[in-house]
Amino acid sequence: MTIAVCAAPTGFSAAQKDGAGGTPTIRISAVITNASGRPIPKLSAQDLEVRDDGAVIALETIGPRAGGIAPQEDDAAADDRERLADVRSSTRLFAILLDEFHVGAGAATDRVRDAVARFVREQLRDDDRAVVFKPLDSLGAIRLTKDRDTLMRAIATFSGRKGDYEPRSAFERNYVGHAPEAIVAARTQIVFSALRTMAMQLGEMRPATGAIVLVSEGFSSDDRTHAVDPRLPDLAAVVRSAIRFDVPIYAFDPEGEVRVRPAALAADDDDARAMLRRVAGETGGELVPDGADFSAGFERMARDLASRWVLTFRSPHGRDGKYHTLDIRVKRRDARVLAPAGYWTPPPVEPRRTIAAPPPFASGRMLHRSPIIDAWVGVTRGADGTARMLVTWEPSIRSGDTGGVRTITLTATTVDGRVLFTGDVASRQPPGDEPATATDRAAFDAPAGRVQLDMKIIGDDGRVLDNEARDVDVPDLRAPRKVLITTEIFRTRSAREFRAVVADRDAAPAPGRAFSRTERLLIRVPAYDPGGADPRVTVSLLNRWGQTLRELAPMPGVGVPAQFDLSLAAFAPGEYMLQVTAAGAAGETKEAITIRVTQ
Repeated sequence: MTIAVCAAPTGFSAAQKDGAGGTPTIRISAVITNASGRPIPKLSAQDLEVRDDGAVIALETIGPRAGGIAPQEDDAAADDRERLADVRSSTRLFAILLDEFHVGAGAATDRVRDAVARFVREQLRDDDRAVVFKPLDSLGAIRLTKDRDTLMRAIATFSGRKGDYEPRSAFERNYVGHAPEAIVAARTQIVFSALRTMAMQLGEMRPATGAIVLVSEGFSSDDRTHAVDPRLPDLAAVVRSAIRFDVPIYAFDPEGEVRVRPAALAADDDDARAMLRRVAGETGGELVPDGADFSAGFERMARDLASRWVLTFRSPHGRDGKYHTLDIRVKRRDARVLAPAGYWTPPPVEPRRTIAAPPPFASGRMLHRSPIIDAWVGVTRGADGTARMLVTWEPSIRSGDTGGVRTITLTATTVDGRVLFTGDVASRQPPGDEPATATDRAAFDAPAGRVQLDMKIIGDDGRVLDNEARDVDVPDLRAPRKVLITTEIFRTRSAREFRAVVADRDAAPAPGRAFSRTERLLIRVPAYDPGGADPRVTVSLLNRWGQTLRELAPMPGVGVPAQFDLSLAAFAPGEYMLQVTAAGAAGETKEAITIRVTQ
């Protein structure tokens, strides 16, 4: 049995091949047990009801899983065959992702170490393989092993760092960024990347069967388009890999039912738990919420691997290349079914050929966050309903080591090379100051899809100090979606500056999130509801423990967008959180922004 310890779980795989007339034949793995979790020895196609996008379809075959479902790709490369030589169908593989980004220090960390170590000592069989992995471990170093000492050493080095944003490696300093909201989004994508890689590695080790174990307190599913590295996979990419490689994801929450959280952050906890439930459920796994003792969950997962069936059916959708939902039920009382929530049909032949050849813009572009500037990117709705992008920046506290930053040269392009903006952008200027020699903001219309931002950072002596490259996914504002918010924060140092910002709807927001107690903040929340009505916006100031310190009242007489006044003079130095909520006909969207108050 192979075990990989990682921060997120993976899912089941579906393989397709065309049957008569080009109709794809789909094969899906499903766990089917009785109410006590024991295997059901005999099942036939007549015992199950399968709904595809809500319509009942006929199963062609059903049989115990033996040797896994081979994906469309070729088997592992020749240089991997030696390490797979002793892998048999009885071998169990476990990839355990210990999500240090989203597990707390102290008691939660201790529970994780104890539970996973007990699993390795007591529940791994001699021919099992496993790997214990953490998000920032090298993806190339993922190796399933029988060596229990190696696994125990990896478990012993696990230390939860939820809420701790201090970088611990050159990678975090240079590529993740140092604004807390950017770090939160980047950490989520790093976890997704680890999950997808683990699913592929376990899938290559056929005929063994395996699962991914995600140990995490959960993370937000909100899109933070200005902070996310789009090269890394999202939830859909993880689910697709898990289904294709037949690897279910089991999520274990170390806090679970023992979690005690301030009421003000209860909704965030619900979002985090919902993400765990979704990543497990959509891949055919399960969320194990009992943080006090994982033993029963590990035992149930191990039994599930011995209770898997392969279902074969013809897709009624042909080769449309789309995702279709599945609902699988057993016509017996008290039966339990774990199966992926859907599958993708193969794409038409011509699009597949197009996809196989990567476009020229995909080659050689390395994304990079510069440590010497703080850049802010926001996407709002323009007057004509199109997306409007705004970019501002200011030197970070580290820029003094370089002798100072004078300006940046910004180029914004679509992935097919169309230039949306190019020009020099000066550091953000406080309202009321003399105008800068170059604009202190870049504002331009942007089409839905990916926009590439390249920044050349110029020093006071004219030298190029660094480069920053980031991608932003612009939402389609014409499509039905949830409420869109882009919170803008402005620092002001006098009453005159404050009045100037309130009156100037095109003022440049402050890119950084560290503010002096002598400053007064204006918080502006452009919010867009696809239904057309103006969403209701609220802003709360919380302390670092999640307790509400102040409910900010919208400024009267300013209209839309809503604006809020926050003077920092009354607050001690330290970290605080702004919780922004926008509610409309399309639902409710929340954004949590960490700010730091200095002397």
